[in-house]
Amino acid sequence: MFKPFMTRQVLHNPCPTTVPSRSDSRVKRVAGVLPALFAAVFLASCGGGDGESVVGPPGPAGATGAPGTAGVTGAAGAIGAPGPAGAPGVAGAQGPAGAPGAAGPTGASGPAGTSTVATGSATTSVGAPGPAGAPGVAGTPGVAGPPGPAGPPGASGAGSGTLVLNNAAVASMPQGNSVTLQTTVDGADTVMRMVTPATAANPVGAFVGGGTGNKAILGLSGFAGMKLTDLGGLEFDLKVVTGPTTNIYMNFIIDLDCSADEVPTALTIADIRARRRVVVWNPDIASGYAVGGGYTRYAASFASSQWSIVGTPTLGLSNNPAASAPLTPLTGYPFACVVDGVTADGGLPRNTAVAACNTGAALTPADSANCGQPTAGALMLLGDSVNLLAREVWVKRIRVRDRVVTFN
Repeated sequence: MFKPFMTRQVLHNPCPTTVPSRSDSRVKRVAGVLPALFAAVFLASCGGGDGESVVGPPGPAGATGAPGTAGVTGAAGAIGAPGPAGAPGVAGAQGPAGAPGAAGPTGASGPAGTSTVATGSATTSVGAPGPAGAPGVAGTPGVAGPPGPAGPPGASGAGSGTLVLNNAAVASMPQGNSVTLQTTVDGADTVMRMVTPATAANPVGAFVGGGTGNKAILGLSGFAGMKLTDLGGLEFDLKVVTGPTTNIYMNFIIDLDCSADEVPTALTIADIRARRRVVVWNPDIASGYAVGGGYTRYAASFASSQWSIVGTPTLGLSNNPAASAPLTPLTGYPFACVVDGVTADGGLPRNTAVAACNTGAALTPADSANCGQPTAGALMLLGDSVNLLAREVWVKRIRVRDRVVTFN
């Protein structure tokens, strides 16, 4: 509340006939003390008539008006920019390990390592090989391919066991002119006597070639089909009774393809000699060693320098009888084997039962291969087709590969 700044007065004309301007001193005082609302009331009380204007005491304060209607909510303010990241929190404790995952697929092979290899002044480092990987899953079998070429024949089983020869067995063996093959007893052993007498030259016709000498030929059966590469471990026990210690040897008839399909009646001597070759073992007499009872053992292997071949081409061997060498060049013929039958070799017996072959002259390469006598594929011989010397040797035992020949 405030007190009026005037006491009650009776004014003759208290309100001026004109409204004071805002520059009037009274209005200024009122405006300076009262609020603007009260100054307006004061001015409004000056009516337009002449009467006494009484200023009463202030009325009581008006009742408080009802609250005004709420204003409309203003639009939301824009989101401010993110504040700076806070410092990392303290790491929590490690959780328990999870169960192992399933194995992944095999990875690709890594590049090959290198090993340490000196190359002049430079050295290349190579790592050790890594561990072998697990085998892959087997694929579906492919379609069967065509059969491959036939391999070489397997071992025939020839050249094993025991062969016992007696007089009846050797009586039918073809010989070269005047010879003797006969068993005899020497101490506790039965041995084979091989004898050639001293004679004049014989007529031409006993050999395929033109030979006139005496040649003893001991055929050994049971070796047909034996592969040439198995021909080794040869030995025989021999006693020289009469004559020189030379010209005692063995022949092996070799079929280079082991087909044994040659038909002598359809071939010439040249044809059969090209398909069947004669390989000769000439023992080195100086290399023998005593085995008791006056006998000397002579031995050879595939690699011994005691071999030669009859005729040409020589197939890498020495040409008989000029020289001897190892048999190893014939390893290039994996199918070659020993065969029984006709060779038409010039130093072997002629088949005089064939009229065209029974001549008084040496046969030519163009003559029939049927002019050669069939023989065993392994032969032991004393002398040659021109030998005219008196010779006698006793043979106690022969071994070729695993086959042992004895006599009774």
